[in-house]
Amino acid sequence: RELRRTQAAIQDLLSPEELAGMQVEAVAVFQRFSEIKSILNVSPHADALWASAVGDFDRSMEHAEGIVLERLKDGFVSHLLPAVQAALNDVGSAAAQPYQLLKQFFKHRELLARPVVAR
Repeated sequence: RELRRTQAAIQDLLSPEELAGMQVEAVAVFQRFSEIKSILNVSPHADALWASAVGDFDRSMEHAEGIVLERLKDGFVSHLLPAVQAALNDVGSAAAQPYQLLKQFFKHRELLARPVVAR
């Protein structure tokens, strides 16, 4: 479920031009998971297949995550940091709304937890 939310969040943040050629659409990134015959199989062999499929997913998303990282950084610098500064300087101002900051972090929580973005 986490992998699907991550893939959907990346597709939502990137333009069709940015997505072109990246192979981040659901069919491509989840292909390896379709090779696992039974999701309920908990054998060591199935665990190894699952880990391999997750590794392939992570590698296929790295480039897109790098672009998303830059987009999130720009958004945080241009919108969130000024809001924090306003909150610290003038607690009674309309810009001092901490829940807006939390809302932005919550909206992108899946992406913020990804290894490429979390670094």
